[in-house]
Amino acid sequence: MQGASSWAGQELGQSSELGRLIDRKYRLVRKLGAGGSGVVYEAVNESIGSTVAIKMLRSGVVATGEGTERFVREGLAAGQLNHHRN
Repeated sequence: MQGASSWAGQELGQSSELGRLIDRKYRLVRKLGAGGSGVVYEAVNESIGSTVAIKMLRSGVVATGEGTERFVREGLAAGQLNHHRN
């Protein structure tokens, strides 16, 4: 995930995060959930209008190799999913 290190260590999940532009194309729309490793946001790719989920990890998770490996595995699994809206 590009730009992940620039977010690590910030207080995640705050309403001030909403509206932020990530990687110059993903606008954070709303918080979907939070857990021990980070926060997941709904975001919109402003260039094509598609909706995506963005997970921002807490700095303690980024600092551990195990946390980073888990994040990569989650991303690969999520990439295999297809979602169709009605």
